[in-house]
Amino acid sequence: MMFDPASPLYIPLKADAKLIRFLLGFAWHSTPKKWEQAMRTFSEIGTSGLDAFDEISESTSAGPGVQETTTPANPFLTGFRTMADRDGLLHEFEMIHKTGGSVEYDLLTGDELRGIEPTCRRTSWPALPSRTSAS
Repeated sequence: MMFDPASPLYIPLKADAKLIRFLLGFAWHSTPKKWEQAMRTFSEIGTSGLDAFDEISESTSAGPGVQETTTPANPFLTGFRTMADRDGLLHEFEMIHKTGGSVEYDLLTGDELRGIEPTCRRTSWPALPSRTSAS
């Protein structure tokens, strides 16, 4: 799949020292241990990141602040073509929980999803994670 030019993640088959160095570094940092370390950091940031953004949006003596405020995506909907794809996200949610974060979600049927968002395709798999809120 990665070597197919139509793939979203296309890697050309050619001898390119920079590409090989990048791919080796990418593989080195793409381990479960590295992922868990990063998620622990992101879980900590996630609990204060939006509040910090809201704080800098307020006017101060330094200037008028940021003109946009944060708005939660509620509901945040995800739909999948296969159960394997859905299970991949559920595994990510389990790992987030394991590293100290939390994600709340509901599993919906395809019909329930389309009741909320009619533009979702009929080929979306039933039982979809939805209404996620991370902290």
